[in-house]
Amino acid sequence: MVIPVVVMILGITLGTLSIQLERMKLVSVAASISRGLGRGEPLEKLQFLLDGRVLAFKNTAELICAEVSAGFKLPGLPGFDFPISDTECARRLGL
Repeated sequence: MVIPVVVMILGITLGTLSIQLERMKLVSVAASISRGLGRGEPLEKLQFLLDGRVLAFKNTAELICAEVSAGFKLPGLPGFDFPISDTECARRLGL
């Protein structure tokens, strides 16, 4: 009776760890894209960072914000996506 519970807890722990690792990748991608656009680089040059993720912008007068989102699938839970996203901002060039 204890073994199935331990296996379930181990599976949940590894699943949440993998979601957190994917979220940290989104943080890195969103920060790189917003800094690149803030420096004036064209979006086409930064497009390779997305790798199938969805990109949206939230611009203000002083900041360029990139929101990167993706769906994460856990092994063993088919058809159940965890939506994760991150928004990072960078100052516009010259401000």
